[in-house]
Amino acid sequence: MTPEARPSPAFRLLDLTALVAHQDFFDMARRYPPELAWPLLEAANRYDWQGSADSGNGAARYLKDVAARSFGPNVRAQQAWIEYMTGLMVDAALFALWQEPWHVVQRAVAVEGQAVLDRVRREFGSMVAVSPHWDAYLALPMCLLANDWRVTCETEPEAAHAWMTLAERYVPSAERLRVVGVTPGGGLTDRLIQDARDGWSIFITPDYNLGERGSPPVTMPFVGGRLAATTGPARVALSAEVPLIGMTLARVGPLAYRWEVAEPLYWPGPSAGDVQALTERLYGYLAAEVAKNPTRWWGWIQSGRAGVPS
Repeated sequence: MTPEARPSPAFRLLDLTALVAHQDFFDMARRYPPELAWPLLEAANRYDWQGSADSGNGAARYLKDVAARSFGPNVRAQQAWIEYMTGLMVDAALFALWQEPWHVVQRAVAVEGQAVLDRVRREFGSMVAVSPHWDAYLALPMCLLANDWRVTCETEPEAAHAWMTLAERYVPSAERLRVVGVTPGGGLTDRLIQDARDGWSIFITPDYNLGERGSPPVTMPFVGGRLAATTGPARVALSAEVPLIGMTLARVGPLAYRWEVAEPLYWPGPSAGDVQALTERLYGYLAAEVAKNPTRWWGWIQSGRAGVPS
């Protein structure tokens, strides 16, 4: 049965579907297979977009401004990044319009590393999951939720509202998602440790300056530069005695994603782990992922190539 396109809380709060008021996004949606794109294209014809054009125009201007600032005179790189991000935003609008988007998530995401997740669930029930602060980082908790994990997300206060809004649409019950804001001084760690012990998986997306605002930082090399690394993920995993797992999500086509779950960076055992050593191992994983495709890392985009070799 084909789900019905209809306005939703995500439609009103995120205003993603208003993107089709701008030609760039509408043209992208028309390139999707009809069976995927029809809810957005139908919405474009069904609803009155008077006054909504500013949303699409603003998003298009934002992408072009960021691309120009980040890629300089490299027009080809600008265009490639804009097209990739336009696809992500059209996907988000489509997810918002489907009646049961958690089922769409399950169909749209292919998992590499399912055996790791199965073993974690079987032996521990929870984990500390860490991803680079990439373009698709908002969707990773939705993948976990759609696969029946309970998740506590540590994030920026402004991202917390977006996560909760998406959870209301992406999963049958938003009661399996908690969102906590990053706080100076690292006082949040004790709560995250308790959540992990209680069966909640902790999801953290370190950016280039997270250590300055969250847990006590450790300055270390990172992709040709240096950053303030947060020790929080290592401290939570070691104290709660749960695995520390790296994961990423990459868009590989229209409404098609690859969820890559890495081999555990830490697996609880008889010998005690070391916070410093585990933090260095974690940031080695993050640096390797960022180096593969630095244009997806928000820290690089926001700071104008900071710490990333040319």
